[in-house]
Amino acid sequence: MKNVYIFGIDSNFAQTIAEYLVDDSRYRFLGYLLNAEYCNAEYIASHPLMSFESVAEKGGDFAIINCIGYSKMLNIRKKIADMVKQACIPLETYIHPTAVIMRNVEVGHGNVIMAGAYIGNRVSIGEGNIFAPFSHTEIGCTVGNYNFFGSQSVRLNPVYVNDHCVFGGNSTVKNGVTIASYTLIGAGAYITTNTREYGVYVQPHTRRVKDVSSLDFVYYMK
Repeated sequence: MKNVYIFGIDSNFAQTIAEYLVDDSRYRFLGYLLNAEYCNAEYIASHPLMSFESVAEKGGDFAIINCIGYSKMLNIRKKIADMVKQACIPLETYIHPTAVIMRNVEVGHGNVIMAGAYIGNRVSIGEGNIFAPFSHTEIGCTVGNYNFFGSQSVRLNPVYVNDHCVFGGNSTVKNGVTIASYTLIGAGAYITTNTREYGVYVQPHTRRVKDVSSLDFVYYMK
């Protein structure tokens, strides 16, 4: 049984992973972590909340699951991962027991693959990605680092995904295209051609929103 902390406290992500861990015999969940300046409670949903600094200083036999989400196109997620690595603490890749991982799949450090996600044969996955429940990545795809794949999003044929991309729920990418870094694909979008870096692609009729950067997508989606 592996000892793990979760970095982050978000109710839709970190606390969901915590619920997974409580029922997963492979892990012993030790509690949540945040940087000391953000620790304003002792418990989150009945589990201890501790400062990352104090845990890192104490050391011990444990790993960290990075549950910082996709805000700011996962730049914050990467920043936390770099901080954990600098402290020489292992980043755990969490794969839910109901996820389907086929043959000859390469998976890097710090990924989270949630319930019901499907990863096909010969898929290569970098670091720090999040695969939401029932997302689908088909045979031969290449996935870079720090991407978010929304629930029931689909990648068909051997598509290439660069870094820091967000795929909305029920979006589809096919035809062997390349998804440029910092691409935002909105919910339900259908992509069959290469995207532009920092592009935003939304319905209806899946179009690129001109003069809008994916780094500002939170403000645009409001």
